[in-house]
Amino acid sequence: MNQQQRDKLLLEMHENYQAINNTQENIIEEQQKMRKNYEEMKKNQQEMQENYKEMKKDQQEMQKMQKEMWTLQKIMEKRQKIAEDTQKYMKQQQEEMKNRQNSMEEELKRLGNIVTKMEYEHGKKLDMILEVLMGHTNKLEEHDKRFEKDEKIIEMHGHQIYGIEQKLQA
Repeated sequence: MNQQQRDKLLLEMHENYQAINNTQENIIEEQQKMRKNYEEMKKNQQEMQENYKEMKKDQQEMQKMQKEMWTLQKIMEKRQKIAEDTQKYMKQQQEEMKNRQNSMEEELKRLGNIVTKMEYEHGKKLDMILEVLMGHTNKLEEHDKRFEKDEKIIEMHGHQIYGIEQKLQA
């Protein structure tokens, strides 16, 4: 091999060495990037695990809240049922009260008619009784006047009889 070939070979070797060196530097850079990416991935994985734990905790809280909401919904349904039953009962009671009120109004009307009839009939009877009473009062007054006249006449006759008896005895 001659000098030129050796130089060429050395040059090639040097170029190959530089290429290998560049490749090694690239590999080292890539490894550093990979380490950096690995560290970042590890960090992201830890964050993901923390987020997963937080999500799981939130999910448990949500399940607990769902159970509470379900319980509250059941309570609300029961209260709604009670309210509906109470409303039905109130409507029934209101209807019964209306019926009783109507019945009482009819009874009052009937009693009012009876009272009016009684007042009318009793009014007639009272008028008749008053007329009879007035007639009796008038007759009693007439009798009193007659009795007074008769007493005066009897008293006068008594005096006359006494006068006659006195004359007869004298």
